Amino acid sequence: MLISPRWWAALTALCIAACGTAGAAEVQRLKDAYREKSAEVLAPLKDSLIGAMERLEKSLGEQKKYDAALRVRELRVGFALQNPLELPDPLPEEPAELARLLNIYQRNAETRLAPWKTKYLAALGGLEERMAGAGNLAEAAAAKAELDAIAAAERMAEAQGEGAKRPAGDVALATAGAEASAPFEAAAMIDGETATGANGGFAYGLWPCDFEVELAEVFALRQIRVHLWSADGRQYKLAVETSRDGRRWEEVSDRSEEPVTGVHEIEFDDPKPVKAIRVRGLHNSANERFYVVEIEAR
Repeated sequence: MLISPRWWAALTALCIAACGTAGAAEVQRLKDAYREKSAEVLAPLKDSLIGAMERLEKSLGEQKKYDAALRVRELRVGFALQNPLELPDPLPEEPAELARLLNIYQRNAETRLAPWKTKYLAALGGLEERMAGAGNLAEAAAAKAELDAIAAAERMAEAQGEGAKRPAGDVALATAGAEASAPFEAAAMIDGETATGANGGFAYGLWPCDFEVELAEVFALRQIRVHLWSADGRQYKLAVETSRDGRRWEEVSDRSEEPVTGVHEIEFDDPKPVKAIRVRGLHNSANERFYVVEIEAR
């Protein structure tokens, strides 16, 4: 198990933000300075890690563990071309020696970069206050946007630190390892298809009924979307629940009194660790059946 996943994810996101497009000149200057300082501070650690990976690759090859050796080579070559903070996400746990090397690198990088991270955040906060006082609202807004982005990244990192993975696109898909249950045609909810006809392409049941999707892993979700069959404008009453472990459930949306049609979208301000999603079909204004076309989780 690699240490400091929360700190590392937040710091990586902070550096990535520093690489992105900027809104205002002063914010861009701070971003560029932070990125340059990060690369400078971590350069010796990066060179040391690359050397250790080269030695590990050679050792694995001598042991005829060719697949593992090729994996180390692939990561080493990629890392040599990247910013020192841009490690693979998720970090590999095999081979074990590679995981140990990355663990050491993270620990040392945390120590060396912590004061510069603090200075960068303080500089952004000071810039926002100074620009707002001077009436330069565009610059103040850009500084605030950067601080907000870093705070959001740290919330995502906190969820990841609790064991939840960052989703790469829709993870409520059969191709992503998700499984579904419903009274009838459960597979339709996780096939990635949202275009339907009147006679198929959806899961259904006689309401009240439940529709569940179990994700392959615990993911830190920002959004859930429930696609309902509403070609004729019919309205549905429903509730949506999530579970971290598939046993204990928490209601995240209650539309039992305010019907919805089309796509019901749920946004989380903070990333939410989720292993399973349950849609409770309560009512359909057109007939006695409840139809779910697709459930998305991102």
